[in-house]
Amino acid sequence: MAEKEKIMGRQINFYMLPEDVASFQKMLEEKHPDTCFIADASQSEDLKFLATLAVHEMGRERLKVYLVQRPFLSLVHMRRRGSIGEWLVDGELSPVIEFGRCLYDGRILRAGRLYFTTGFYAENGQWVQKPLEFAKWAESILKWVRRNYRKDSLTGYYVGAQAYSWSVQQQGLLSPY
Repeated sequence: MAEKEKIMGRQINFYMLPEDVASFQKMLEEKHPDTCFIADASQSEDLKFLATLAVHEMGRERLKVYLVQRPFLSLVHMRRRGSIGEWLVDGELSPVIEFGRCLYDGRILRAGRLYFTTGFYAENGQWVQKPLEFAKWAESILKWVRRNYRKDSLTGYYVGAQAYSWSVQQQGLLSPY
């Protein structure tokens, strides 16, 4: 593998309204039933599992969550954040997909993203490849978005069906930031 490929992550930016998130979750449950949803932060080193990808209280909960396959749960690394007693999923070391959910206030829909890396550099400087099965699964999730969402000509981001209808009917603004 070329050096450039080793350090590159893969990502896709998107717009998803809550209904699009529900459809995305349904797809994951049907096509990838071993997918787990975990919070990006926990009060302990233990993973905090989520039952849904939905945002229950916009502005009161973190928008970043992670997708992970059950067989790789034991490979998820947590790191302590400072002295505040909070633990964060280390997305660079772990075989996870970062799912940055969209901020939505009824008028503006800010972009979200799916992001993963295929490996990382260990403390000794050696490249550590994440499991090939993980990389194939993660890439299939990004491909699903590319195939099933429209591409916004202004931002190049992908737009879910409900977000597209909402924006076309000029009910709100798609914002890249």
